Amino acid sequence: MKFVNLALSVLTVTMCFIFGGSTANASPLQYKYDFIASDFSTTFFIRGKGWFTELRPQIKPIIGSITVTFDQAEYSGGGMVDAITLDNGTHVFEAGEVGFISHYSDILFGGLVNEINVTGSDTDDFWLNFLGYSNPEYSDFLFTNSPRDPAGSSFFTRNVQVNVSVVPEPATIALFSLGLIGFAAARRRKQ
Repeated sequence: MKFVNLALSVLTVTMCFIFGGSTANASPLQYKYDFIASDFSTTFFIRGKGWFTELRPQIKPIIGSITVTFDQAEYSGGGMVDAITLDNGTHVFEAGEVGFISHYSDILFGGLVNEINVTGSDTDDFWLNFLGYSNPEYSDFLFTNSPRDPAGSSFFTRNVQVNVSVVPEPATIALFSLGLIGFAAARRRKQ
């Protein structure tokens, strides 16, 4: 009987923390955004004729991921890019080269070559913009390559699929592990 009571207590406490206990809302939130951007076009200017957009089928889809920790549960304000996997064809980005701006449901990730929301042509830079933290609705992706890329310098698409996953807090994982260890120890004692 003691075993059953102990197991139920440990399970109850663990479930409270996993499924939204009181401490979960006070701590920073960490999300991982996996994305695929494809169907790129480029825009260019011809003097005397104006701006033109041309589809660039030779540009391969860009696959990447960004893990970010938001400072506040409301998602508005700052935070930190913890990890990134992104290769634009002429540059592989690292977490220290990327920042983000967030305001309610709008988030913009970008390289820090210029500013987060500014890309200059021929600069190995990018931005990924979308609405909705947990279920992005509208997305766009722009990247610029170095001058050595023969395909051009600036590419844009609105064909971006973003998958979001919440990264569990270390305290939640530790508490869940302790619950499992307690459960195993109590079972072993019974045998």
